[in-house]
Amino acid sequence: MRARFTSGLALGCCTATAIAYNTACMYSLLGEEDQALDLIEKAVRNGYGHKEWLENDPDFTSLRDHPHFQALIQRLSVASTKSTL
Repeated sequence: MRARFTSGLALGCCTATAIAYNTACMYSLLGEEDQALDLIEKAVRNGYGHKEWLENDPDFTSLRDHPHFQALIQRLSVASTKSTL
């Protein structure tokens, strides 16, 4: 699975944010939580702002109760509140 995914990334059809998010999905599904969380954080740092999608993405079911995941959700909540002020 990893080889097919990374070879698809070499096509250059995605933004860095999309690559980070989708690679996080892959790592989460493989049970590699630390790598998944690091990449979600990278996606958020690079501008990912779809809090509702992140909260409900089935690929991240195993991460939902993790404190790092919760902190990222909170960061998106704060950012979305600031953007509506």
